[in-house]
Amino acid sequence: RDLVRSRGLGDVYKRQGAGDLIATCTSEHSRNRTFGKALAQGGTLEAYEQRTHMVVEGALACKTICPLAQRYNVELPIATAVRSIVWEHGALESIAQQLFSRPLTTEFWGLTDSEAHS
Repeated sequence: RDLVRSRGLGDVYKRQGAGDLIATCTSEHSRNRTFGKALAQGGTLEAYEQRTHMVVEGALACKTICPLAQRYNVELPIATAVRSIVWEHGALESIAQQLFSRPLTTEFWGLTDSEAHS
């Protein structure tokens, strides 16, 4: 969802490709994925970085993209949720419930109907 919506932010996210997203989600070597698993098990960003001595790019990205999205009035609910969990120590279960209770909407912001369905 947020990848489609981030198109409203211009060139910043045009370089973010689907290949990067797929690798992040599927590779056991992805820092974002291994951090996400640690976070789901109750870990923190600080503990992960201290243990692995690695930077989690996705954690930094969600911290910086949210103010930019807000400035340009682009709603990024998933990035906002991740930011809240990672940086503000928000309650995972509560935030997940908020995301799942959102009304369904079209995710092809800024595209014509013919572009969205091709």
